[in-house]
Order: sequence, then structure tokens, then C-alpha cells
Amino acid sequence: MTQMTKAVHNGAISFLSLALSWSVVTVMPLFAQDSPHAHHAPTAKLVQDVRSATRQFLDVNNAAPA
Repeated sequence: MTQMTKAVHNGAISFLSLALSWSVVTVMPLFAQDSPHAHHAPTAKLVQDVRSATRQFLDVNNAAPA
């Protein structure tokens, strides 16, 4: 490769890297808006319900009669 070809190649690689970085920075907030953490309250309620329903089975001796 000639020196000019190397310069063009390096410039193109730099430009593409910058474009890729810019696109990631621009698009990532769109995915972050619909995060699973936004729906945390129903999950916490489900965990609370399951814990209260299974509390009697913390003692293994209670599991046999049930």
C-alpha cells in the first residue's frame, strides 16, 4: 500500500468508528426508556404474595399435613 492509500484507509476507519460510536450514543436512550425496571412495582407485589403464601412452609414439619 502506498502512503496515500494508508492515509485514506486510516481516515475511513476513523470516520466509521466515530459514526458507530455516535449511533450507539444516539440510539441507547431509546432502549433505556423501556427498561424492565419501570415495571418493578408489580414484580415486588408478586414476590410479596408468594412469600406470604409459602410462609407456613418455612418449617418443614408443616409441609406434610398440607
